[in-house]
Amino acid sequence: MFPSQRAFVLDPNTRVSALCPRRSGKSYSCCVRLLKTALETDFCTVVYITLTLQQATQNIWSLLKKFNADHELDAKFNETKREVYLPNGSQIRLVGAADRGAGEKLRGGAYALVVLDECKSFRPAVLRELIYEVLTPALYDYVSPDGTPGGTLCMIGTPGNVLAGPFYDATTGVDPTWNFHSWTVQDNVAMPHIWQGMLRDHAARGESDDEPKWRREYLGHWIPSTELAVFKFDPARDTVGADQVHHDEDWSYILGVFIGLDGTMAAVVSAYSAHESTLRVVWDHREFGVTLTDTAKLIKQTVKRFKPEITIASTNDFNDSLINRLNLQYELDLVPAGADNEVNSLVELINTDLRDGVIKMPEGSELAHEMALLQWESSEKNKWDEDTPDQCSQAFMHAWNEAQHRFYREPEIKPTQLQLVFELERESMNKMVEKRDRPMARYEYGDSLLDEFDAKF
Repeated sequence: MFPSQRAFVLDPNTRVSALCPRRSGKSYSCCVRLLKTALETDFCTVVYITLTLQQATQNIWSLLKKFNADHELDAKFNETKREVYLPNGSQIRLVGAADRGAGEKLRGGAYALVVLDECKSFRPAVLRELIYEVLTPALYDYVSPDGTPGGTLCMIGTPGNVLAGPFYDATTGVDPTWNFHSWTVQDNVAMPHIWQGMLRDHAARGESDDEPKWRREYLGHWIPSTELAVFKFDPARDTVGADQVHHDEDWSYILGVFIGLDGTMAAVVSAYSAHESTLRVVWDHREFGVTLTDTAKLIKQTVKRFKPEITIASTNDFNDSLINRLNLQYELDLVPAGADNEVNSLVELINTDLRDGVIKMPEGSELAHEMALLQWESSEKNKWDEDTPDQCSQAFMHAWNEAQHRFYREPEIKPTQLQLVFELERESMNKMVEKRDRPMARYEYGDSLLDEFDAKF
């Protein structure tokens, strides 16, 4: 390991944070720290957490197997539970914190070390609850290597474009209780070709060194970015408090559903009314690690609660046959969303509504969090950043396309009978005045007729 990695792995503090860009050896460092703690402390449990179990597996599962083979650790791997058992009785668990039931499972354990990875993907409120209500009490059974009571909690990840939340505070000095580390690909002297390749491609794209995505993804800087934001979302303009999310029987509801082929799902209920031009998001929900049966049950519950006029569904690859199969097997009434090539057009139209302030959603909602984070991968704007959750945005986007709020018109106020009489008299008077003021009026009507007219009007 190069020095910055070693400093992170050997840090004895009970609260350790690290900020690293892509391809900098972040997952490798997490893997070493997990193994080190598990091998040094008999019969302990260490946990590696990302947003989903699939992501956790992708990050370090094969790496753990490589360490086991290279160093003859004699570890046993449970492929179903994603757990590693070491000869000294310790175990390493991989957990998706947003997967169904994960929070409750974590509450029941005692951990010597917990590593939270990909922290920018967590909603700040969820990450805060996870740290202080779920994980911190589970660390008290152990003592850190320097004798400090309590096990160790690590937060690590790449920087995001939203400068707020526990991870931002822990990596910028706002929260001084965290011992902070940072390194980049440039520090990896063992694999200098990675940085050289990045510089080559950066120059080939003609990007400036101040380009936010370059600084964030490759240099590891916290940089807000608006030009690559998928949605022109402004929390101050586009969100309302929970007490302002009102709706009644006069509103029409639309349910948007996203069904991921990897066990993810999201549902967003929007409402519009003939009385105003606003589209209101009244409810949203997102889950990871769910079966199609669970998804069907949640859709049925949501339909029963809101009675939407249409339920429109999309999948990862806009698989109409899957949606039709779900309709048949679970007795649903899902309408497949449009083709993939409509997405960019929908984004631009939704952004117009956002700028006009006619979309409102609850502050702190899953949809609001996603819209604030989602970025295009490049200036070509043909693909979203794969590291950021987008399930609620997908569900909302196609439901928005079915809403009728854009056709709202100001109601026509009909005049009363008395107002009509006054209007007729006014028109008659205006015509007589126009007739009197014509250049040839005195010649045509004579002085006596005009004097009589003036006297009358």
